[in-house]
Amino acid sequence: MKRRKKMNKKGNMQDLFVVMAVLALLGFAMLFTGKVWNDINDQLAPKINNTNTTSDTYINSAFENTSTLFNTTMDYVFLIVFIGLILGMIITGFLLPTHPAIAMIFVLFIIIAVVIAVPISNAFQDASADDRLDAQSDRLPMTSHILNNLPLYTAIIGILLLVVMYSRSRLGGGGLV
Repeated sequence: MKRRKKMNKKGNMQDLFVVMAVLALLGFAMLFTGKVWNDINDQLAPKINNTNTTSDTYINSAFENTSTLFNTTMDYVFLIVFIGLILGMIITGFLLPTHPAIAMIFVLFIIIAVVIAVPISNAFQDASADDRLDAQSDRLPMTSHILNNLPLYTAIIGILLLVVMYSRSRLGGGGLV
């Protein structure tokens, strides 16, 4: 039983990679779905307005409201997911008992995570700079900022986790256990 208890105590090392992947997938999905939604909206709005009936006015108004809502709230959804993932990692890092000797390995994982974050950030910058996606990228300023600076945020989050996970070793191994 004691052997099983000691296994798999890597802490939050793999969580940095999971957070990067989730943020990248969510950011790209929002960029592309926003572009597709706005293109559909732009194509359908003139066709709906051709008949000039009262129901067409309601439909067009609903399309415009939905488009505005999509474009304004998706950026905040990304920010909330970003903050939620960070808070989850901090809470998990505090609750997991870890040994201070693993701290150097965690520093190497942070460096690897930052190196992996660079091509992800570059890919998002290239996609955002494309003429077809530039307007949608401008509608997502927080998402663009976070993903364009993903290596910096990865380093900051990794260092914060390092401090949270290993600063409590004087308290008897940390966590609430």
